Amino acid sequence: MAAFLKVKATRMRCGVWLRTMMSAACLVSVSSRITAQPNQPVDMKRPGVEKRWLETTKEAERAIEAGEWKKARKTTDAVLSEMCARIQGGEGVADLLALVTFFRALSEAGLGHEEAASWDYLTAQTLAPDLSKTDLDRYGAAGELLKPWRASTEQEQPEDSSEEEMEEGEVTPPEKIKGPAPKYPYGKLSACLDGPIEVQMVIDKEGVPRFPKLMTTQEPLLGYAALQAFRDWRFKPARFKGEPVEVLYKMTVNFKMPSCRNVFAIAKEGKDGGP
Repeated sequence: MAAFLKVKATRMRCGVWLRTMMSAACLVSVSSRITAQPNQPVDMKRPGVEKRWLETTKEAERAIEAGEWKKARKTTDAVLSEMCARIQGGEGVADLLALVTFFRALSEAGLGHEEAASWDYLTAQTLAPDLSKTDLDRYGAAGELLKPWRASTEQEQPEDSSEEEMEEGEVTPPEKIKGPAPKYPYGKLSACLDGPIEVQMVIDKEGVPRFPKLMTTQEPLLGYAALQAFRDWRFKPARFKGEPVEVLYKMTVNFKMPSCRNVFAIAKEGKDGGP
């Protein structure tokens, strides 16, 4: 594993901050004019909805075991999309998101999409670390492709790699060249949740983000939404002495609601010391 660079704090023209490791801040505002969704948000206390999602996910697993990769990918995409549109909150959100994302990773692996598969598998593990213990042998070649990306491997822990101290100004930071902004999950609108979601990744020598990791866990659905956007980001790689280098990169996504109509959320914010 190549050494990852540590840089001192400085300010870039685009408004991105470099902190202890390569870091950045991103503000995402949620428009009050949201397109109406066909399904209303639900709390995870609605066991019927959760049961249906789990049954559909089981169908995806059977498709994976049968080598029907496209079917599995389509099924997991549909479940994840509905979950983001409908989940308000409740216990078990992270585990359910992780499970479905894990099976999507297997479907991507079966299709030979290693970048997407590894990102999804690591996302699943950052949401539910116990997924790193899952027996991948039962999934054949797809499971074999995911094995190098277990969270317990040295490859998933770049922060433990050797670091080379650099003086300020010697490293040219990575520069985003394309990628979508994170989308606020529709299901969370009724909760009026703001707040930062911190993630960590590695920007490799080709400018591709790898090794996603959530640094905050209080809102798994918002964290998932942020990671889903970053998987498609591409960068001009960081450079040291003119050569491309890998760097640790931290992003803070500030999901901001322009207004809140939920009286209970407003009351809670005031009770907790908000404005």
